[in-house]
Amino acid sequence: MTDKIVDLTVNDGASCSRRSVHQILIYPEGQGGISINTEDYKTLAAKEFVNDVIIDFFLNYLRLTILSEEQREKTHFFSSFFYERLSAVPSRDQRQAEKNLKMTVTQKRHNRVKRWTKNVNLFEKDFVVIPINKRNHWFLAIICFPGLDGPRTYSEGVPMRRLDRHQPIKQPCILIFDSMFEHAENHVVATLRDYLTCEYQAKVFPMANPSSHVFNERNMPSHSVKLPQQENCFDCGLFLLQYAQEFFCDPIRDFRLPIRQLENWFWPVLPTRKREEIAKLLIQLIKESHPERLDLLPHIPFPTCDGRVINEGEL
Repeated sequence: MTDKIVDLTVNDGASCSRRSVHQILIYPEGQGGISINTEDYKTLAAKEFVNDVIIDFFLNYLRLTILSEEQREKTHFFSSFFYERLSAVPSRDQRQAEKNLKMTVTQKRHNRVKRWTKNVNLFEKDFVVIPINKRNHWFLAIICFPGLDGPRTYSEGVPMRRLDRHQPIKQPCILIFDSMFEHAENHVVATLRDYLTCEYQAKVFPMANPSSHVFNERNMPSHSVKLPQQENCFDCGLFLLQYAQEFFCDPIRDFRLPIRQLENWFWPVLPTRKREEIAKLLIQLIKESHPERLDLLPHIPFPTCDGRVINEGEL
């Protein structure tokens, strides 16, 4: 892997200056790895919005390093570009290309992302993890147990009976993990249900009637989970990553809705620490693969020092 450099011109109104953007890491190495550069690294600085590259990097690290083999087998992670592509308004060229396709709007939307699951059946997974950015705000959607036909006991996995009403269950649902709870994401949930309907038609019963299985509020309910919330306007991406980490490291044991007792799931300081944590992780990975690139890393201020929160005047 060679060191890639991109020249950027910055126009400040009075003069133009040039700066170089250096690739510092590909993770994981090889085809399909995420390319991380010095500009991506800078988004870890205090009061900055972490970008999509940092989001995708840490979720990949979580999948490959922190999850158990069993968890990896039963979980599918989409990148941050998936929902953006799924929900985007088609360009004029796309509309022209799709003009003669005998598809509904929902089917056309699914058609644009169908290759994303070419080698995976989502309905064989327990969890589908989807990072989402809408209106410059990061939050997390997790589709749970999409292959189940209804509630089942959590331990034995058998269909629920009336006598089982008080024991933990697992059931198909879409959970929204949002660090600004007042955001209403009904449109997001509806888009994901429509996607699942088309995906089910394509993967499970491709020859069946399109209306044979439709995901709706009854068989795929949604729930915005009450969680620790951000206290500023720039840490939403860090909270997304903390939610994802806690979901697998401190798992929910009962998917009966509403999900309860997660308001104190983790200390609110943990997402604040995550900027420094991810930076140290990147430095360690660079040391292991390309130590000569450490000198390329810009000096940036973090809101913590070895995990201790720094006072505003110390930044």
